[in-house]
Amino acid sequence: MDTNILYEKIYNGLLKMSKEYSVEKVEEIYIVLNIDKDIKEKDLMRYLKSKNASLFQDLEKIEITKEETEMITAIITNIKGR
Repeated sequence: MDTNILYEKIYNGLLKMSKEYSVEKVEEIYIVLNIDKDIKEKDLMRYLKSKNASLFQDLEKIEITKEETEMITAIITNIKGR
């Protein structure tokens, strides 16, 4: 259950950042998650592409760093795209 909530929070955060910084195609994403969360880069990539294929079609890299954070918190530290 927490994983689905976290996926949705990441997706919504990326949408907001993409609009704010005029990114039309996201190519790389850098995220910080709680050390206890077991989210795999490939699964998150698949989820994002299924939610918005046009924005994430060129997504090639997701880098997840684990730190002591709140359980259902994702910190998007950087996105790269065009």
